[in-house]
Amino acid sequence: MRCHLQRALITGITGQDGSYLAELLLSKGYEVHGVIRRASTFNTGRIDHIYVDPHLPNVRMFLHYGDLSTGGRLIDLIYSIRPDEVYHLGAQSHVMVSFENPEYTGDITALGTTRLLDAIRRSGVATRFYQASSSEMFGAAPPPQNEQTPFHPRSPYGAAKVYAYWVAINYREAYGMFCSNGVLFNHESPRRGPTFVTRKITRAVAHILAGKQDKLYLGNLEAKRDWGYAPEYVESMWKILQSERPDDYALGTGESHTIREFVTEAFEYAALDWRKHVSIDDRYKRSAEVDSLRADSKKAERDLGWKPKISFRELVRIMVDGDMGPRFTPIRLRRSALMMSAYRFQNTWKIPNRVVCGNLRVSSALTSGIILAPGKYGESLRTTRFRSSDCIAFRISSGAAPPSSCVTFFGPERKYNSGQSLPANINPFGLCSRRKRDKSSKNAAPSIFNPPARGPCMVSIWPTT
Repeated sequence: MRCHLQRALITGITGQDGSYLAELLLSKGYEVHGVIRRASTFNTGRIDHIYVDPHLPNVRMFLHYGDLSTGGRLIDLIYSIRPDEVYHLGAQSHVMVSFENPEYTGDITALGTTRLLDAIRRSGVATRFYQASSSEMFGAAPPPQNEQTPFHPRSPYGAAKVYAYWVAINYREAYGMFCSNGVLFNHESPRRGPTFVTRKITRAVAHILAGKQDKLYLGNLEAKRDWGYAPEYVESMWKILQSERPDDYALGTGESHTIREFVTEAFEYAALDWRKHVSIDDRYKRSAEVDSLRADSKKAERDLGWKPKISFRELVRIMVDGDMGPRFTPIRLRRSALMMSAYRFQNTWKIPNRVVCGNLRVSSALTSGIILAPGKYGESLRTTRFRSSDCIAFRISSGAAPPSSCVTFFGPERKYNSGQSLPANINPFGLCSRRKRDKSSKNAAPSIFNPPARGPCMVSIWPTT
């Protein structure tokens, strides 16, 4: 392995992989340059948290306008930046869109790679080049797939990536350039685009819980993919360019799961029955399906020391949590947590002058346990003992030190006290504090829910906004 280099250029820096890669390189002391397309709307949401005004001192991240459709601009960028490493992640990477717009996909994904490689060659800059190849290149080839598996792409996107793969090898062999391919199998995260199937599923879970959506429409549920966690995969990109000589690697988890399994895991994590919400729409089925992808990454493990750690189940839960929102990461309590006396939940309820909603879900009830309830004016969470409960949804309208909270209760089968106005000293689960309850209310909140108890308990707090 070489010592890490200091200056990197990333195409596709505003995408899922580009944003994680920029974070990684900055953490390693790099000066990072990213190519972005000019647009009338902002498209830098994934990197806003690491962007620094270039007028400030010690800035190590810079953005440049450019486009893979214009070779002249790419030559200018390579010559002026003179990067030590180039990570080519930019592409039209949506498979379904590639069927609808194959010419554009070929121009950007395939020929864009040629333009960038030739810009490097013409500039005379000695740099190392990483080409982001895709498991879609394998297509109909039977699993497991590795570096020796023949390509059989089943989409214009897959075919364009095969071209880019081989043109990178061609420039390596013809001009002695350091060009390496990373054939990455599906890798996901909360930053995945919302039109990709995994993110589409996890966003639907959040929207269903929020009452914003009832149905999720999908295509083929039986397609099998090797899904991993994107931040782990960008580390493999960096490792590939630290090698002594250029080479090509297939990278994945070695496990495959159907889309049906992904749906089931995501909905069950949120205590939802996916069969009540998922419908099949043939418009989302591909013209030529890729049935099964599963990586054989022995070469990467041997040469790079790279091996993914995040499991399929952990990946799904990370993505669901991400779509629930950063303030609403679930709190899960096991039997050992039953005697907790207080808990602060990332200041969830310190949101002035807006309505906050949420669900408390107990996947299966305990004979005794605890629930979490907002404290005074919703500024903290405190635990309260309970006997058992399946699901309670609540809505709290909170301002700056409000005199009361509007609470809605939902039990497993019936609704309690819809829209009832309660004094601020009454928590949403109907358990009184020291002051007395407002006796004028006809629909006083029940003191406790007590359906039949069964099995161990997991408690989560989810948002509904």
